Amino acid sequence: MASNYEAISDENRRRYGTAIGRIGPMLLADRYDDRTHFIFELLQNAEDALGRRGDSVGPRKVTFELTSTRLMLSHFGRLFDEADVRGVCGIAESTKDKFSIGRFGIGFKSVYTFTDRPEIHSGDEDFAIKDYVQPQRADRTERKAGETQIVLPLKADDDTAQQEITAGFRHLGPGALLFLRHIEEINWSVDGGASGLYLRNVTKEFGENVRLITVIGQETGKAEVDQNWLVFHREVFTEAKEKVGRVEIAFSLVAIKDAPGRWSVQPVAASPLVVFFPTVVPTHLGFLVQGPYRTTPSRDNIPRGEPWNQHLVKETSSLLVEAMRWMRDKGMLDTSALRCLPLDRDKFPEGAMFAPIFEAVRQALLDEPLLPRFDGDFVPASQAKLARTQELRDLFNPEQVELLFGSKASAWLTGDITPLGITEPDPVDDVVWNLLPKYQQDTVDVGDDDYAADIERIRKAFNTDSNSQRENLLAALHDTSFVMVVDTGDGKGYVAKSGGIYIATERLKQLFAGVPEVFIVDDGYDCLRGEKMCVFLEACGALRYPRPEKAPVEHHWSDRLRALRVRAGHAETSGYSDTVEDWTLQGFQDLLDHLPNLTPEQRAERARLIWESLGDLEERCGRGIFDGSYTWTHNGRYATSFPSAFLRNLNAAAWVPDANGELVAPNLVVFDTLGWKTNPLPADQDRLQAANHRPACERGWHRSCCPRSAPEARHHQRG
Repeated sequence: MASNYEAISDENRRRYGTAIGRIGPMLLADRYDDRTHFIFELLQNAEDALGRRGDSVGPRKVTFELTSTRLMLSHFGRLFDEADVRGVCGIAESTKDKFSIGRFGIGFKSVYTFTDRPEIHSGDEDFAIKDYVQPQRADRTERKAGETQIVLPLKADDDTAQQEITAGFRHLGPGALLFLRHIEEINWSVDGGASGLYLRNVTKEFGENVRLITVIGQETGKAEVDQNWLVFHREVFTEAKEKVGRVEIAFSLVAIKDAPGRWSVQPVAASPLVVFFPTVVPTHLGFLVQGPYRTTPSRDNIPRGEPWNQHLVKETSSLLVEAMRWMRDKGMLDTSALRCLPLDRDKFPEGAMFAPIFEAVRQALLDEPLLPRFDGDFVPASQAKLARTQELRDLFNPEQVELLFGSKASAWLTGDITPLGITEPDPVDDVVWNLLPKYQQDTVDVGDDDYAADIERIRKAFNTDSNSQRENLLAALHDTSFVMVVDTGDGKGYVAKSGGIYIATERLKQLFAGVPEVFIVDDGYDCLRGEKMCVFLEACGALRYPRPEKAPVEHHWSDRLRALRVRAGHAETSGYSDTVEDWTLQGFQDLLDHLPNLTPEQRAERARLIWESLGDLEERCGRGIFDGSYTWTHNGRYATSFPSAFLRNLNAAAWVPDANGELVAPNLVVFDTLGWKTNPLPADQDRLQAANHRPACERGWHRSCCPRSAPEARHHQRG
């Protein structure tokens, strides 16, 4: 029997109000840099539904069918009931347990980046969702027994939807299946266009916690992909001994030629932390790490200081040492496998999230026989000796080595370990000396194909194992205009230095649209798209949140600084060592100047984006960025703080829409009337405020970073 949709709609109208259709977008597109992330959200929902099905029979596949007007997903997980209807129509009302993949109850809302009225057809339930929270009865669809269908009618004015969703499907790849428990097959097809098929199979069980997993991918116009992974896992428990999942590590395998059934471990090119699906958190490891980490609401990042996440890293450390012993006993712990391990302290400094993995490996290598000897056996690092030539290894046998070095059980390491120096031209030196000079000219004239090839060379050089060489590369890139950008004011293209530009997130593109002299990465270039490229550009100084810049210097005789000294109780200053640290935000003054040119609807949307971008700023840089500081001396040293320049400006400017759509200062508007999301920081009368309500500069958890002035950037029009 179907749920009472009318009753649920009435309840939700009372619970969330009638304005939810207007404020709903704050939950959606701006949550992710890539709006096709909703594909992962749907897969997460399907994985959880299959896990709750309660039996082992029936298809374990997910199918996507895309046309020019709609996208349909099909799976055979547990059918919807009234609790699921209420959960999917609520906000943070998930029916999943706290350790399910999609435990926030908001992931499904990401589909609204492409649709206004999703439909769900499952069991006795056939309903569409209006205004995010109101279920309405829908016509029953034809479907197989046990099948759930999610139908997303595409927005009529979204001209790029089909193209973007297709690119999102291709981005999945067979690796999306590697760590899933229940989905074994993903099919996707585009009406009259491309298609793809990804399969997962447990090829062999080596023991209770070691498996060989094969994932296969077939896509239109591409060669078949066949990946083999050696996967180790360990069950993890809460302090109350509640089993909540497992941590896993996966090593990429290649078959050894002319040795059937034998495999060699090889390092992976990229190793983001995986929470069932990849996050944006790099691990700097040569293998993949997966676990039930607690994530941010967007599920693409994790809180570093979360005790549970730190516990999982320690569990992963112990699992890795077990894996090293297993590979040694199976004859697989050779130099190629050792290159996968965390051996570079620069990548795992003390206090870093994955430093415990480095420490566990270091201790294991020192204490246990895990390094391959030249005679095929293994030796601890504390007893190992390196010989530069085969002749030297032949000259002294193990007993003679012990006598020679006065150390019991000393032994030569295998010769494969010795030549670990660079034998090919260093990719960083190649880029710095041979590639970057053409981007350091007054005019840059480069074709699209050549530019894409250049960016790929730079990206590969950035992935060097040498921390010092990576720093050399970043220093050279810092002084080079190599990123294609567009001026958000007139859309003209330029080449710019990375230190003064913004990454092309949906929020920033909408925030600065029409604002002159703001430069954003030109994502019309395929080579500048994707999360890996965003991470690289961030390392080069580009930002995906408002850029703090040092405010102009104020002199100690200014009225404002004198007022600050008076307020602090020390009005006099020597004037010799006054120091002011104050912050503006790149592009914000021009943005405020641009607001009167917009329609009332556009002003309201832009004001909301300003508000939420301040939340992004706090999340990335911490609360301190909202305060400036002033220190001075006069028979002692004194200090005080004050709201940053951008906050003072926002407090004084007319940028918040009132009930008539007119722009007014924040203190003339009651916050609750705006429909903006709130944040949990305590109120502070000096911070940006709306009348009789909450301060604006509030946010939930944040990760700290050090804001700095943007480097001077020369912008060259493309020749």
